[in-house]
Amino acid sequence: MRRYRFEITLPLIFLIIFSLSSWVAAAGKGGIATPPASLTLADAIDIALKQNLEVKAARAKYQSSQARKSMAASGFFPRLDLSEIFSRSNNPVYFFGMRLNQGKFVMSDMRIDRLNDPPTLNNFLTRLQIVQPIFNGGDVWIGHQQAKLMVESTREEKTQKEKAVILSVIDAYDGVLMAQAFHNVIQDAVKTARQHVKIAESMYKQGLVVKSDLLSARVYLLSLQEEEIRAKNMVAVAKSALNDAIGFPLPWEYKLTGTMVGGPPPSQPLETFWNQALTRRNDLKSLKFKEKALMKEIKKSKLHFLPSVNLMGNWENYDKNFADDGGKNWSLMIMANLNIFRGGYDKAKYDKALADYERVHFLRLRMESGIKLQVKQAYLKIKTAALQIKVAQNAVAQAKESLRIVKDRYKNRLTTIVDVLDREVALKSAEVRLTQALYNYETGLARLRFVIGKLSKEFPEKRRMIE
Repeated sequence: MRRYRFEITLPLIFLIIFSLSSWVAAAGKGGIATPPASLTLADAIDIALKQNLEVKAARAKYQSSQARKSMAASGFFPRLDLSEIFSRSNNPVYFFGMRLNQGKFVMSDMRIDRLNDPPTLNNFLTRLQIVQPIFNGGDVWIGHQQAKLMVESTREEKTQKEKAVILSVIDAYDGVLMAQAFHNVIQDAVKTARQHVKIAESMYKQGLVVKSDLLSARVYLLSLQEEEIRAKNMVAVAKSALNDAIGFPLPWEYKLTGTMVGGPPPSQPLETFWNQALTRRNDLKSLKFKEKALMKEIKKSKLHFLPSVNLMGNWENYDKNFADDGGKNWSLMIMANLNIFRGGYDKAKYDKALADYERVHFLRLRMESGIKLQVKQAYLKIKTAALQIKVAQNAVAQAKESLRIVKDRYKNRLTTIVDVLDREVALKSAEVRLTQALYNYETGLARLRFVIGKLSKEFPEKRRMIE
């Protein structure tokens, strides 16, 4: 006995896609109090870039690197410190020295009894100190260069994170469109199946068909109603995923105004996209800046074997009362320090700098290889999807014509309901494959632009362009 069940694997495929997708955009709940009536893809991207918490974190990291750059630049300027020190003691050496510093030493202070048992003396020391670094093992000059490189690195990280959020929104937005299209296919199929049941019931009552035809029509309708439940749930899951990617509360409902129409396959060779990716990818640029910064760390660790030199100046005022005009003095000195031995610290620091550089260097080479693989995968996905769209469109057209012919034959009792249901299944399967191909093309195009470093918030206006 033949059994009819409308077996469609698209719900499973769809759920796998969303479970494996990395939803980079974590929900930020501020900004919009109520759901919009409708939402374009461009609006969804703009909102996500404003609300996404990981984007905000990347922007904060970029601001932090700018502050570090300013901190590094401060090393070029002299350091000026003002200090006030109060001391009180009857120590003989202290008493003798402070009276000299205060400029109030008198002959009576030279008496033996005073030197052996001086009275308690207060002293307020006001000191103004200035230190100008001249050379400190490259910490200032090279450190400032490293800080500038890290600003560029975090800038590229921020841009890459923004692009990743844009990609996640596009995937989720097109996922809703695909789920809705699939749901519409099933709804249309349910309406048609109900008509088949009515026709079969009428013809069975007239004695024109056997009972098995009626039962087959009913079983087919029940299988489609089951698929409709799954399709409805699939739409709800897709909408929640989109809300999560944008930063909306998961239950929000609104109308999407976008469509999936597909497009042509890439006209340029794969090598062209490889070259663009290796030139434009922000994460690769970020790693290159880090590699350069670590190269400078090696140079800086070598310079630590040299002496450090600083210029220092002091101005001091001593008096037993605060803010009095007491004894004043000044000093100017140049200090040079050469580390002879620190337990192998400087050598270990050089070895660490070299190892850190090699680690990032190898990661960059690995990333370049991985990027080429990503480009090839996205390139072939678009190429395959473009061809599948044409095949699926042709299959849908032929399935519709075949169904029309079989329906006419059934009305004239030249065939059975089994043939009609077979043609219905073939049509709906072709429509599902077309929907899947359109989704693969739209998301594949976004991914190709992402992996070559060209994805931007202007993508909705460029989504038919393959550059």
